[in-house]
Amino acid sequence: MKCPYCDQEHPDDAKFCENTGKMLPQLEPNVSPEAQQVSEGTSQPSSQPAEQVLPPEEGSSAQGISEPEQTLEQPVSLSQLETMLAEPAATAPLREEPVGEPEAAMPASPATTHQRHTRQWVVGGCIGIPVAILLVIVALALIDPFRLHLWGRINGRYDAAAEVMPANTGLYLGINIGNVLLTHADRVINPFITVDSGSQANFGSGFLSAPANPARSLQSDPYGDLFAQLEEETGMEFPEDITPWVGQYAGIGVLGLDPTGVGSGPQGEIFAVEVRNLSRADTFLQTLTDNMKSLHNIDYAQETYKNVAIYNQYLGVYPSFSYCRSGRMLMIASDIDVLKAAIDRQNGQSLVVQEDYNQLIGSRSRDWSASLYISPDFLGSVTSVEALGVGALAAPLISPYANLSWSGMMVNASVIEQGARLDMYMNLDPSAMSTSAIQEMQAAYTPPTQAIQMLPEDTIIYMANLHFDQVMQGFLSTAFSNETEQSYFFDSFEQSFGFSLQEDLTDYLTGEWALYAVPSFHGLLADQMGVNLAISLLAQTDPRFDLQPITDGLSNLGPISGFLVNSQQQDGVTYYEINTYGEPNPVFAFGAGNDYFALGTDLDSLQLSSSEGKSLVNASNYRMAVAALPRGLKQPTAFIDLENLFANIREGLNADDRESFNDSISGIAPISIIAGAGQFLSKDIMQFSIVVILAEK
Repeated sequence: MKCPYCDQEHPDDAKFCENTGKMLPQLEPNVSPEAQQVSEGTSQPSSQPAEQVLPPEEGSSAQGISEPEQTLEQPVSLSQLETMLAEPAATAPLREEPVGEPEAAMPASPATTHQRHTRQWVVGGCIGIPVAILLVIVALALIDPFRLHLWGRINGRYDAAAEVMPANTGLYLGINIGNVLLTHADRVINPFITVDSGSQANFGSGFLSAPANPARSLQSDPYGDLFAQLEEETGMEFPEDITPWVGQYAGIGVLGLDPTGVGSGPQGEIFAVEVRNLSRADTFLQTLTDNMKSLHNIDYAQETYKNVAIYNQYLGVYPSFSYCRSGRMLMIASDIDVLKAAIDRQNGQSLVVQEDYNQLIGSRSRDWSASLYISPDFLGSVTSVEALGVGALAAPLISPYANLSWSGMMVNASVIEQGARLDMYMNLDPSAMSTSAIQEMQAAYTPPTQAIQMLPEDTIIYMANLHFDQVMQGFLSTAFSNETEQSYFFDSFEQSFGFSLQEDLTDYLTGEWALYAVPSFHGLLADQMGVNLAISLLAQTDPRFDLQPITDGLSNLGPISGFLVNSQQQDGVTYYEINTYGEPNPVFAFGAGNDYFALGTDLDSLQLSSSEGKSLVNASNYRMAVAALPRGLKQPTAFIDLENLFANIREGLNADDRESFNDSISGIAPISIIAGAGQFLSKDIMQFSIVVILAEK
């Protein structure tokens, strides 16, 4: 038979074409191949007459050919076959798929299956291997079998230098060298250093200096070229001999700050720095010892303490300071006992096990560059402040906090994109504080949202808070030592202005308030002091507040006190201006409306309604300050636009005074904006952050 696809001849019992691999049509029983091909229209007509198909004789069979199992009911005759072949076809028959069993699906080859499995393994490996590596890294960071403190280094909680500070450390300054270098702290420091035509670089008015080569960046020393002095004194090259072995952390601790005068441990100071290359650090110490002997004839005695080699420098009979490398820490102490205590604390009771210290570092951000920890004993001890050389001037600024139940404080400095940020965390003891004290502190750290939104767009400075009545009472308590002096002040005020400051005004200012300054060419400051600013107070009032007693009192005593009261309407609010006799310009102005009281040195600066799109909150400088605040702080409670403040002050000065003014502010001239905000992180942790935004070059 022929293949219907390629016309190749095949035996009658063949099932598949050897050429195409297709299934061949199967013959029906007792039908010759030629007849079936003709009936299906798949073969060409033959020029030779077909042999007549006769039934076989009974009992006979052809050799090699098996008899069919069935016979046709009506065989085709020769004449019928000729007639069928002679009829012309109307149209060329379309080739159809041969009728028979459906084509069996070819099984996939072993090569195809192998390729599919290979692709699956590759895809799975690309996903699974990184995931497995990440899980291993996370597990190692959490378990920390090699004591690398990876997780603590990432989240900012770890400080290798603090690990060696004794538990009685009263003051500790830690440096995160890694963050200092990664954040390029020189872009914050360098704007404050200006290089003149000589060999010195000056900071501000010139009390800081640096080497002539500004390319050294952080190597430049603002305190009289410290690196050059160290090189001369020690024979070492700084920082070339230090950078190969210094690790991520360094710190300075002051020990024994005990207000009772009875120290709980050794007294002195200690400096510690993490080591990342032990052999280089040992070489540094040995070279330093040899150089000090050869340059200054200073004797060093070496002793061993708990398998640690300690170098003691002797100036006379007693050692002046000691240093060593213990494990991965290089330490320098003012006293050998302090150094031994630090060695003991590497695996013992160090600063990091103190409860208040741990609570404070738990709030520290991971981007900190420097961290100052102050112990509760230090906060409550004025004697300790003076002993550090700060002087009695700083004592009044620190000692009042002892009465607020502080139990530790930490101040962290971070380099941010806009400049720098200071985060102050204070640990409180609520059980030792009165309910009113807690409420006052919570109010102090809650920004007055509505009052800030009412401030003018050109506001240069503001300080905002809640409960002006409580703030006023606190101010009076600080200004006057006893109630007699307070009573005298209130009586004198009422006699001069005709109304009671407390009973008619401040007792009703119970809500939000903001004290702010805006540019102004009129008013008390501009007219009499030459400062182009107006200062105003905006305070939320109690619903019972009535302005009438104040205006009546001022009007009645006006002729006696020598001032006039004039009223005018502005934006639906009645404002009052106070003029003194003989002066054309008002001294101050005030008004009340929309549940707020306003008082200022210039009427134009008062704003008792929120102006759409013209509020300070929409100003670009203010939005920049808000963006620089840490997470959780959305509005500053204090804001200073130094750049615009200085510009307005300069406008009111003559040439000579302007030059003198520029010299006086040169130390802070690179600062553009300062903003501060606070919040309670928990019932006993309070945060206050200050952002310092530098002016763009």
